[in-house]
Amino acid sequence: MSNCLDNRVSGLDLNHESCELALEVIMTTRILILEDSAAQSSLLTTVLQKTQLRPQIVYANTVCNAEQQLLSGCFDVALTAPGLSDSGKLESVRRLRATARDLPIVVLANSEDGRLAVDTLSAGAQEFLLTSQIEPEFLERIIRCSTERMKQDREIREQRVQLQQKLESYRHLLCHVSHDFRTPLTVIREYASLMQDGVVGELNSEQRNFQQIIADRADDLSNMVDDMLDSSRLEADAIDISRRPARIDEIIRMVRTAIGRKSLLSDVKVTWSDTTEIPEVFCDPQKASRVLTTLTTKAIRSCSEPGHVHISISVDSARSEVTVSVSDNGPGLDASELNMLLTRFQQPGLSTQRCDQEFGLDLTIARELADLNWGHITVESKLGVGSTFSFTLPVNDHVTIVSRNLSRLTRLNTVPSIACVRVALADCDDEWDADQIDAFWMYTLQRHDLVLKQRDHVWILLLPTQRTHVGSMIERIEFERLRVNQNRFHGALPPLEFAIIGVFDIGDVDDVIRAVCEPDCAPHGSLCNSWPDSPLKPVESMFPA
Repeated sequence: MSNCLDNRVSGLDLNHESCELALEVIMTTRILILEDSAAQSSLLTTVLQKTQLRPQIVYANTVCNAEQQLLSGCFDVALTAPGLSDSGKLESVRRLRATARDLPIVVLANSEDGRLAVDTLSAGAQEFLLTSQIEPEFLERIIRCSTERMKQDREIREQRVQLQQKLESYRHLLCHVSHDFRTPLTVIREYASLMQDGVVGELNSEQRNFQQIIADRADDLSNMVDDMLDSSRLEADAIDISRRPARIDEIIRMVRTAIGRKSLLSDVKVTWSDTTEIPEVFCDPQKASRVLTTLTTKAIRSCSEPGHVHISISVDSARSEVTVSVSDNGPGLDASELNMLLTRFQQPGLSTQRCDQEFGLDLTIARELADLNWGHITVESKLGVGSTFSFTLPVNDHVTIVSRNLSRLTRLNTVPSIACVRVALADCDDEWDADQIDAFWMYTLQRHDLVLKQRDHVWILLLPTQRTHVGSMIERIEFERLRVNQNRFHGALPPLEFAIIGVFDIGDVDDVIRAVCEPDCAPHGSLCNSWPDSPLKPVESMFPA
């Protein structure tokens, strides 16, 4: 009937002379009755003996005794009351489940209580019955259903573990293949660059065209590798993000050469709007450039002849965001295609549905990268006129940044609270030291952490964490600073002073904004710590259990 029966079958020699005895053992149902009422135990025994289960019953009148029975023997099912004299309400169920993970548990209660029935199932039981419902046929059916359901649950758990192992193997394989693929790809790109620079001699027009095609296709392959890696990392929620203040010009410079080469090969004219009046944004410039590259590449491929792509940048002051739009003069999308794409952009996560297959995984990854920068992608299209894909980036404003960060954390349902920590250089006002700490934050903080510069030599850290774990996170940061100092050639990172301003619920947006934006707010009832440069502590002492 259950895993216990499977164990008994595997332990028998079916070729033995006593096959009849073996069959009797196999067909026996071992039942543990946990009940401190002798009358109730007697009633259950009488009912069970009238069933076709061939019950072999073991009795326990305390939870401790039942735990000992489970550890010393194998059972097909346990019948118990919701509460016993030696344990609290439903404590018997929780302890039985903790002792025997795969044991079907049926709870028998004297009174009908809807809330108790729900709590019983939540505690780990498979069934909740009233003693007035105990009839031989009904109880037998309940026991058989419970054991079969538990067996199916166990098989599902095992299949889930196998799938997770296969998925992990796939991710490792993808990382190794991508790494091995990058090595020859890098060589191709470097040699193409040497040819372009004339190191191997001047190129004629045809040779230069071939060289540009090689470089362009190498860029395409590099982007494909990035898409494969990002797809794997996004599914595993392990992609890195390094947000900081940035200019739109900086993001454009990262992609302008590659876009220019691609447009030249495709005979498409690309124009850019003026960016002089565009305010600073707060994002990961690398991720933003990936989104811009993806949208522009798709626009170039979609153009009609003569091809024209226009990239415009505008500011939405009401939403405190910058919008980057990429427009083409291609055939456009019909109503069904546009509706499919808009629906996909409103759904979180990656998928393999028809939209991704038609429009490409790179567009879905671009949407995820835009979301990491607290923005979104939209599309407008008119059949026969062309399409405009746009993505947004938040303006470098602390109120906007904090609001969008908390909104995303709430949507992801990561942790219920966030710590606001002020960090300052200890007895140091050197600008070089401040720049080094800026760089230190970029690779030290984890993907959901956020650092904002409050003023010179003072930063605010927003750390999603449990209220009791704030000290451990500060110790982790300080441990990393000391570790880095062991390997630096250009001087040690200066000591840091930490002050916990407060720990807030994720939904307390106004309180978090007030803690970040008021420069002179003092820690209210919170812990202040300062770590001078001291010998590196062992990891165990830095991270207490």
